[in-house]
Amino acid sequence: MSLRLIDISDRELLHILDDLGDNDGWVSAFDLCRALGLDPDYPNRTVASRFVWLRRFGVVEKRRGRKKASVGEWRLSKAGVDLIDGKLDDKHEARLKKMSDSELWGELAALGEHRLRMRQVSARMMRREMQRSIMLR
Repeated sequence: MSLRLIDISDRELLHILDDLGDNDGWVSAFDLCRALGLDPDYPNRTVASRFVWLRRFGVVEKRRGRKKASVGEWRLSKAGVDLIDGKLDDKHEARLKKMSDSELWGELAALGEHRLRMRQVSARMMRREMQRSIMLR
């Protein structure tokens, strides 16, 4: 497994970070590697490189590791916590499944307009979710 966006979504990765966090939410890059089945000897090549981007987007925070063996510790930012809690209710999910292609296109246009008014961090993560779905097609 790698940590490319096509291999694991930001949403999935943020949920894993949340699940593994200590009482204050912190998880070492080493522990993240082990949990994800990645080589823990090279956390910079795997976990840290992806989380650096997520930090730039505003959804995680980094704390330097206390041990030299650690590449650092990561946790969700407030914006990250807010985003992982978001989900569609069953009624909306069912409505989307019944939509025709033209209705979905209209829905996407409406989401695009709404994205213009979103907080920057939310808009960036929405864009990445769409990029991932395009890559998977």
